[in-house]
Order: sequence, then structure tokens, then C-alpha cells
Amino acid sequence: MKIVYFDLDNTILDFDKCEREALKDLMIHYNLEFSDDHLSSYSEINKKCWQDYERGLLSKEKLREERFKIFFRSKNIEIKNNMNPAKDYLEFLKEKSYFIPGAERLLKKLKEKNHKMACLTNGIKEVQSRRTKKANLDEYFDFILTSEEIGKPKPDPLIFERASEISGIELKDSLYIGDSLSSDFLGAENAGVEFILFWNKPLSILKKEKRIPKNICTNFSDLYNMIREI
Repeated sequence: MKIVYFDLDNTILDFDKCEREALKDLMIHYNLEFSDDHLSSYSEINKKCWQDYERGLLSKEKLREERFKIFFRSKNIEIKNNMNPAKDYLEFLKEKSYFIPGAERLLKKLKEKNHKMACLTNGIKEVQSRRTKKANLDEYFDFILTSEEIGKPKPDPLIFERASEISGIELKDSLYIGDSLSSDFLGAENAGVEFILFWNKPLSILKKEKRIPKNICTNFSDLYNMIREI
């Protein structure tokens, strides 16, 4: 492969940790209670909203607002005039940037072997730009491309096609690595790009899926070897 593309959240950066901290900061900012139940509820609502966005059922602007309307309503919390959770949450999230343990070492090893790398993410551009800078990902990636810049989210193949134009490398000579079956796996498949699923959750979850990719890695050591072999 001539270039390796990575998804960002829960592939390189620990989004679960970032989400928890940002939501906690938001609730404290509004003098509201924060608990694991709040996090679990918000995460499920947010996941559903992102799935609707991927399917074209929800715009990104609507997504930002809708997830908090549903979440606050589910907890019987009134959104007062002086509260703007959609905006405030993103301000907190911008400042959260943590590598999944082992991810930075993987990028360093690939960089040392002169692998060309870039990042393709469905995340919100203003948030991802800040978080990738905090993690110094420019040291490893030739470019970072968001679906917001393209106008369509993964699994639409357009972001892969645009990445190919930027890199000058054909899609058949590209590899994509991500953690999502619905956006990353399907998106790579739609674009005709070789794919590796990075899966650090219980493998039993995958048994419930109708289709899974042929290449699956559960840790960064195996991922490095698989990248080198493909």
C-alpha cells in the first residue's frame, strides 16, 4: 500500500474519554448533576444522531442541537435562555485530546518506515482541527480531511475520492483503518479501498453483525504487522 488512511475517534484518539470529560464539564458549567447514567444516556442518544447523520436523515447542524434537546428532555432538565449546550459542549470537547494507549507509538513506527499517512474523519471540523493540533498529529499525517469539508459523511465514498485527489495515490493502492462498521467499513467498501477494522471492544459483539470485514485487529502491535503485510 502506498498510503494508510486512519479514522480519528476511537481509532487513534480515545473519544469515549473525551466525550465523558466534555459532558462532565458541561454539566458542571450549568451547575447540574453528572453521573454515569447521564453519560450512558447521552452516549446512546449521540450515537443514534450520528447514525442518522451518516444515513442522510439529519444535517450536522441539526445533529449538534438535537442530541442535547433529546438528552435534556430525557432527564427532565429545562434548557434555559442562558444555556447553549450545543455550542458549549463543543467548546469543552475541543480541548480534549487523548491517544488510545499504543496509538502514538504505532504512528511513530510507521513514520520511521516512511509510510505516507492521512486522517479521514466524520467529526466536526472546528473540533477535530483543535484536537488534532493538541495531539500534534500533523507530525504524522500528510493531511487531515473531515466529511464536513466534503459535504457528505462516510459511508459515502466522496471523502475517499477527495483524499485520493489530494494524495495523488489511487484508491486501489490505499488502506483505511477505522473502528466503525457502519461508516468506516462500509465507506471503504463503497470506495473500493482495502480496510482493517480496529476493534478494542469484546469480539462477541461482532457475532451479532451480519457482515464483518476480513481484516480485524484488536491491538496496535498486530495492527502494525498487518499494515506491513498488506
